[in-house]
Amino acid sequence: MYWAQNAPRFRGCFVSPAVVRPLYPRDARREPDVVEAPALYPRVAPGVYVAVTRSAVLLTMFDRRLVRVLVDLYSTLEQPVLAQGVPWFLPVPKRAAWRAAATSTLVRLFQLLNVPIPKRGPLPLVALCGKALRVQVGDVTQSRERDPDPADPRGKRKIPVPLPETLIYSVVRRPLERLA
Repeated sequence: MYWAQNAPRFRGCFVSPAVVRPLYPRDARREPDVVEAPALYPRVAPGVYVAVTRSAVLLTMFDRRLVRVLVDLYSTLEQPVLAQGVPWFLPVPKRAAWRAAATSTLVRLFQLLNVPIPKRGPLPLVALCGKALRVQVGDVTQSRERDPDPADPRGKRKIPVPLPETLIYSVVRRPLERLA
């Protein structure tokens, strides 16, 4: 039986790049210890791009609630698409009556798009779709997984695990301005 170390828990067909490990101790009759799943998100050079939002979904990943917005990237709106389905992860507080901080990326995005922020109730995710923005894009190069630091004699400090080159993907880091 296998489990995905970094697989998100939500309904849908999305599977994150993950390192899959056996649930039970390694046995000689079983498959190899580590199997790499292919990356499902595109990769582009880090920089500033024009993004058109495609979809927004509220989900739980790594025991955290967040909104995943998928965007299509363009160099300019008149040019052909450079990458489709680049993710943008926006954290959401866990509380039922959510109140995100005024400086959070999600609140700043709602303010940038002139969408009223509800005090209670569901997030107006439909209002995020079909908007053109100038955004900053970067790469995800480290796993959420942490390993013990060999330089720490007590073994309490953890260091991030770098992703293999085949699993590195691009994400939207922050919005810069609204275009349309």
